[in-house]
This record gives sequence, C-alpha cells and structure tokens, in this order.
Amino acid sequence: MVDYELLQRMKSLYTQGYSTTEVAEMVGLSQSYTAQLLRMNGAKMRRKGIDSVTPRKRQYFDEKYSEIISLAENLSVEDIAKIQDVSDERIKQILGKTKAKQRWCKGELERLPSANEIITLLKTHSAIQIANIYGVKRQSVYRCLYKNGIMVKGKRW
Repeated sequence: MVDYELLQRMKSLYTQGYSTTEVAEMVGLSQSYTAQLLRMNGAKMRRKGIDSVTPRKRQYFDEKYSEIISLAENLSVEDIAKIQDVSDERIKQILGKTKAKQRWCKGELERLPSANEIITLLKTHSAIQIANIYGVKRQSVYRCLYKNGIMVKGKRW
C-alpha cells in the first residue's frame, strides 16, 4: 500500500516531466506499478512516441538546438540543412522536438511570388510543380494563398 504523500510526490514528479520509469526509480517501485497508481489516481498520462516529449526534454532540445531554432525564424528546412551539413529530415526531426515545431516553413513563404502570380501559375501547373519550381513544399504554396485570403477548395490547414 502506498501512502498519500508518496502518491502526491509521484504525481508531482510525473507532471514535472519525469517519465514513469524515472519516477519509479526515485520512489523505489516498479515502472508498471507506478504507472498503474498514477492512472488510478487521476494523473493525465502522456502518450508514447514523438508527441510525448516532456517539458524537461523539450527544454533540453531547445537549449541543444538553439542555433537551428534561431535559423528556423527566417530560413527554410533545406537552407538550414545546407548550413548545418545534415539532411532535411534531420532538421525536421530536430524542429519537431523543439518549440519551433510550427515555424519551420516561414522562410519558404518569402521565396514564393505573390498570391496573384501563384493563381496564374495554377492555371497551367499543379501546386506540386509550383513548389518544385520555387524549391518549397506544396503546403507553403497553399499557405501563401490562404494568408492572402484565397481559399483553395478541399485543402485543410
């Protein structure tokens, strides 16, 4: 049986970003029993996988990759990858783990022409072809149109 104070400490540690394994080691219980106790006592359990990055880990990633995060303010993923001499996928992974997750295509919008020019191009090219011409993602083409008040039928943001 676990006393109330220990349970509160476990919940506190878990909400601070420690994993159930780390909490279990700190309090001297098994990981499965710790997770069970947390669930039974109303702790909101985090999902496993990439979406389960804890605040503590997010802070670590933000500190470790601060240069890449600052570059993400103005450059595209491809440009950052060239500067850092790594793959585009690695930059996407890094930005996905940091607070810059949603900002990584900012630099791409600056490389696109005006929304009117994109509309003219859409008459003869697909969005993917336009994206390839300007070296951006298809999503950036649609986002440029959307930001200028032009809704593209069937596209969700």
